[in-house]
Amino acid sequence: METSETLLDICCICLEPVIIPVEPLCFQCGEKEGEISCFSMKRICMLCVETYLELQKNRSERAIKKKCLFCPTTAHLHQLPKNKTFRVDYLMMDRNPSTIVCPLEGCDFQSNHLKVARHIFTECPSYSIECECGFTCPRREMPTHRAKCERYRICEFCSSGILETEMPRHMYYDHDRTRCFTCHEYVSMNHLSDHILTECPERLVACDVCNCFIRHKMFKNHLRRHIVEISKNVQLIKSKLREEEHSYQHIRKILANMESSSSSSATDTTIITATTTSFIEPTIPSSPDIIVIAMPGGETTT
Repeated sequence: METSETLLDICCICLEPVIIPVEPLCFQCGEKEGEISCFSMKRICMLCVETYLELQKNRSERAIKKKCLFCPTTAHLHQLPKNKTFRVDYLMMDRNPSTIVCPLEGCDFQSNHLKVARHIFTECPSYSIECECGFTCPRREMPTHRAKCERYRICEFCSSGILETEMPRHMYYDHDRTRCFTCHEYVSMNHLSDHILTECPERLVACDVCNCFIRHKMFKNHLRRHIVEISKNVQLIKSKLREEEHSYQHIRKILANMESSSSSSATDTTIITATTTSFIEPTIPSSPDIIVIAMPGGETTT
């Protein structure tokens, strides 16, 4: 029995006592539920498994596949998420109360197996963790990566790198904020109504010029377009007024010329009529017995 326990506690990779014992779950020999796999009765050091399966590298930098240590089945390393590759055996660690040092380089944390495991998985700065995008780096470097990772967003209130899909939950529980359903900004729960009515850039406002509704963020540009259109119409109206003014003055000039011509013709007719009347008017002598008639040519007759 003692020999069996000793073999169980020896890592089959480093051949040393197991530190943070785990059971690999990624090989095909362990895919069928309810069946015993090659590692069902064996435990390996967590760091040995991570090294063998290249879990400390980015997914794109890993080998294509690795063979099981005990059978021909393989695991495709590009598809392995680090948090689902192995299962930690906490019962086996609980049986061993001895004090160990954190096995990661540069860390001197000491305690029993359970506390060292908790330390590694939650706070050890040297432990390599995997981003949702597949990038892997030590925990101390992950904030720098998340600041530029497309799948993470920096919280504007606490400056933490939060997975984008978890941001609504983080805002609600940690900052008492919810997302506006129109502009998608995170707003205080107590201020949400005022935001929607008076501050949201996506709220609708009425245009008095064209009687339509425009989003507030586009309202200034909408009004500027109205100004341009009205300015063009004003210029067209001014141009039309100038044309009408020119036509008006031209017509007035024609009428004035016509009235001037009519006045001249009337004066000439009056003068001619008066001359003709004076020329043919008979001369009546003062004597009743003699009648003198003026004839054309200057002749007279009685």
